[in-house]
Amino acid sequence: MKKIAILSLLTSCVLFQASQATALPKVGEFELEQISGRGCGMTLWKPNSANKNRFILFNGLNDNSMEMMINGKITKFNRVKANGKAFYGQKTFQTFRSQDGKITVDVAVKLGAKGEIETVAIKEGTVHVKQNQQKVKIPVVGDAGC
Repeated sequence: MKKIAILSLLTSCVLFQASQATALPKVGEFELEQISGRGCGMTLWKPNSANKNRFILFNGLNDNSMEMMINGKITKFNRVKANGKAFYGQKTFQTFRSQDGKITVDVAVKLGAKGEIETVAIKEGTVHVKQNQQKVKIPVVGDAGC
């Protein structure tokens, strides 16, 4: 009887670990007070977000200042590639890797109208988050500036 119970427990643990490894990355929203980044940079949010003070991505002007909430925790990223049109320390196409190397984020944005004081709207874009060979795509809007 003990052997069956132990075998059942081991099987449950293996199945749980396998499901965790293949689960889609969960991208959450955060408020600016939850992250270490501040000031000039780019903020992105979901177009249909009910609360415009909740974001899914912040990338400042300083190197390696991108932050997102992934799987329930604030995660810091390093920019590993950038090309396209430059704006406020950003590029229209950017790739980031989490500091532990386990998550990759690709960001593509289209710029909109310039604001009154050193800002530009991001009229549309996409954020692709890849973790454990699983990928999630999120449509975004936002702004950038100082």
